[in-house]
Amino acid sequence: KRKRNANPKHRQKHCPKAQTPSSLRVRAYMNAILVCEFEMPTSIRAQRAIGQKKKRLNDMERRTFEKKNLDHTEGQRVYFCGTNEKTPPGMPSKYSVGLSAPVFFGDECIVDATIDGGTVITNDSDEVIAILPDRKNADSLSNKGTIGTLKALLGTDKVGTKRSFSKAAVQTSGKCIYTCRGPKCIRNGPGIRDNSQDLDSIIRDEVFRIIRQAEQVLEGNVSPEYVHCHKTMMKKLKVPGFQGRYKSGKEGETTIFPNLALGKNVYLPVHTDKDCFLSITSVFDSQSTESSADDILAYFCFPYAGFAVALRHGDCLIFDPTEPHCISSKAVERDIFCTSFYCKSALVGGNDNSRKLTDEEKALVEQEYP
Repeated sequence: KRKRNANPKHRQKHCPKAQTPSSLRVRAYMNAILVCEFEMPTSIRAQRAIGQKKKRLNDMERRTFEKKNLDHTEGQRVYFCGTNEKTPPGMPSKYSVGLSAPVFFGDECIVDATIDGGTVITNDSDEVIAILPDRKNADSLSNKGTIGTLKALLGTDKVGTKRSFSKAAVQTSGKCIYTCRGPKCIRNGPGIRDNSQDLDSIIRDEVFRIIRQAEQVLEGNVSPEYVHCHKTMMKKLKVPGFQGRYKSGKEGETTIFPNLALGKNVYLPVHTDKDCFLSITSVFDSQSTESSADDILAYFCFPYAGFAVALRHGDCLIFDPTEPHCISSKAVERDIFCTSFYCKSALVGGNDNSRKLTDEEKALVEQEYP
């Protein structure tokens, strides 16, 4: 008997209702992953690894946060920006999606990383909103080459400044810039364009390896059946990944996250994303040293759920992108980088209604689930 996913809500929030080929592909994906339709690998080695992952998940501390009124003046102040592109940052007294606000979080609302074992964060309905792995996961992304790669990536031409702002909580400093790389839906027409192909091959390969490391963090901290189903549907629907080369020189492609978004000194509106799977965010200190490793660089905020997650250099936060969220303004005076790894629902659909469904895709669309 199939078991439904423990957190199906972000499968359905952005499920399209149209009968076009692109929309039907997205619905086929969401229906399949809702019940984790596909069988797991059966090798002894694979089953042993799955067992170890499940034990680690069971050992994680579970914390539940009930929705609460955040209009109080005690505790730590965390800023986030919710203004649109044409309006400068402001600080009204109340928060809502689409508005900027000062948010006050008391100590009981701050989720902090632990050294041994991670934290599974749920709401009052026992739905998983986010997973904060233990700090050992930070080592996989925060190696010496990461900062150089991120700086090089932001040094390319395809960057913008309109969608985010660079005002810091402690001091205004540093220009805010951002870029998004990987296969993207063409906004004014059908099809998909991979803007990572514009990058220098060395930079592209380094970005590819960073995304692969983020995928490994997710695979080590999320239900194996869930991840396996996502990867299987990505393959069946021929969703493009981020392409690059491993250090061995072998060509490869990401299987979970096709895209990377990167910003320097950003803080963003409270928003939800039309992503089809869980996402990861990570922050990096541009001047990281051993003495500053414990400095909190920014907070990833869930204002409607009533808590914020403290992020240090290299920390990875796995989160539900359909829960209203935002990254706070930076909590240090030096420049910080914020990365996001994600998979857009529109990308799964293919963004091309002239591309008819294959027989396999039709079977996936027509599949009935208990």
